Amino acid sequence: MKLLKEAIIIFGIYFVSEFIVKQLQLPLPGNLLGMIILFVCLCTKIIKLEQIETISNFLLQHMAFFFIPAGVNLISSFDSIADSWIQLLIMCIITTIITMGATGICVQKLIQRRESK
Repeated sequence: MKLLKEAIIIFGIYFVSEFIVKQLQLPLPGNLLGMIILFVCLCTKIIKLEQIETISNFLLQHMAFFFIPAGVNLISSFDSIADSWIQLLIMCIITTIITMGATGICVQKLIQRRESK
């Protein structure tokens, strides 16, 4: 029963965010707005971490499962991207390096801030 309550909270926020995006015609994905709403609710203690912890851990442990539809879609549209696979590969490498660098810099800044306090 606990998992059901936690899932209702998570998916409720998702459906509300999708509704808001569609009604206001925002140029923003509904799932991104949902994460923002969830973040604000967690920060303001409207939703306590304990209320969604079990289902969140479950979803994180099975995250690879959620990439299957994207992978299948990529394979099914392979004919469209076959001509530009080198450019896509280069972009993936460059963005991965940028993401790793930005993450490393942020982590170092946070560690320095924590040590200075």
